[in-house]
Order: sequence, then structure tokens, then C-alpha cells
Amino acid sequence: MTAASAQSRAPALAHTRIGGVTYLNAWPVLYGLMLGREPAHIRMAYPSVLAQQLVSRATDLALAPVATLALRSGFELAPNICIGADGEVASVLVISERPIEELELLLLDTQSKTSVVLAQLVARELRKGKALEVQAAEAARIERDVHGATGAVVIGDRALAIRDRYTHVLDLGAAWRKWTGLPFVFAAWIAQRGVLDGDLVEMLDRSLEHGLSARREIAHLWSAQNGGDPQFFERYLSEHIRYRLDPSFRAGLEEFFARGRAAGLLDPVELHFHGD
Repeated sequence: MTAASAQSRAPALAHTRIGGVTYLNAWPVLYGLMLGREPAHIRMAYPSVLAQQLVSRATDLALAPVATLALRSGFELAPNICIGADGEVASVLVISERPIEELELLLLDTQSKTSVVLAQLVARELRKGKALEVQAAEAARIERDVHGATGAVVIGDRALAIRDRYTHVLDLGAAWRKWTGLPFVFAAWIAQRGVLDGDLVEMLDRSLEHGLSARREIAHLWSAQNGGDPQFFERYLSEHIRYRLDPSFRAGLEEFFARGRAAGLLDPVELHFHGD
């Protein structure tokens, strides 16, 4: 985009309602926007809140859980960017004192429907159809009640913080890869139909490029603000999280919706990528 076109585009972008997720793994995607290097404003929220805002049309564009696409029609995806994993993700987990095959109750983190559906799909596969009760739960209950035959799905920064406290930790990114042979997409840029255009897609791509080149800096900033080992955070952003929505990740996304629909956990989804 030329300087002149960027200047003419700035007023429109300033009024585009953009939502970003608060998790560390989203920082590389949002970095250019967060630094103010682009003529747009971003509001941060938890994944479940972003999904609600998209469904109610309270936001125009958000880096949101992909299961949002099953909540209603009329969405479009930015074509190049995701938050995904091709194997171990490290931050979407089932934690428990017993193997998942021996659990009776699974508490579900309410922050992301995508991870909740993924956990239920993986549990059905590993348990060979053996019933497992599931209940939505807030963080305080998860911290209190995970013991014996009760496990929980935890995601994002909370998962990174507590993963070492439990005897059994099932990484759902790794479990999906082993089961399907495909990578998994947890979140993507989801827009109301007609919001995305070439300039906006380029802006999102530039923001990611800023972030990918600054993962060490992001890891140290996160450590300074939240504690923890910056080298671990850098490895997490560089080795576990994938950001390119390439054909293999699109295939994984399609497979997730197909299996979710077959299991009765998701409504049908027809994917629309801008520019396709």
C-alpha cells in the first residue's frame, strides 16, 4: 500500500471495530496493531467475549476462536493468519490425576468453544465411546475440584502456568495430530461479511510480520509483566504455536468442522476466505 493510499484508508480503519485476544500466543499476530504502527484501534478481550461480539455484530473483525463460525452464518476469514499447532501446542490441555480413560467428569474452561469441542472429540476417541460427563466451570472451580476422577480442560496462559502441577497432562494439539494426521487451527481473523478488503488483509499481514520478528522481545516483555522464564515463552511462540494458515491448516480446519458436526457438537459451517 502506498503512503497516499494508507493515508486515505486511515479514517476508515480508525472506525473499524477490531478485537484481539489477551493471550500471549496472540501477541505475534497483534504486535503491529498493539504498537500503533497501523492506523487502527484494537480492543482486547477473552476469546469467548470476542465470539459473542462477532455473533451480535458488536465488532467488525476479531482474532477469535474458529468455533465462532458455527454460531451463525455471514462470516469471512482473513486468508493468511491463524493461531494453530502442528502437534504439541502446550497451552490447550486436559489436566487430571488419572488418565482421561478413567475420568468420570470433565470440567470445561468457558473461555473458548473451540477448545471445548476439541476436548470432547478427543475424549470420545480415546475413551472409545465410553460416556464422560462434562460441565462448564470457571477457573476457581477448576483449581479446586480437579482431583480423583475429575479432570479439566484449561487453555491459554492459565494452562502454561499450571501444566506442571498435575500427574496427567493431555496436550490436545498433539492428540489431534496423532488422531487425524493434520494440524489444528484454534483461532483466526473472523470478520463480518464485507468488512475485509485487500488493504485490511495487508495490514493484518504486516502486523504479524512485526510480531514474528519480535518473538524474543515479546517473550521478555511478557516475563517482565507476568513472571516466568522468557526462554520458555520464546520457545512456546517459536516452536509450538503456528501462525500461517497454509493449505494443511485449512485442511485441519475443515476436518475439525466435519468431525464436530458428525459428533453433534457443531452446526454446519461453510468456510469463506477473503479473496478465494
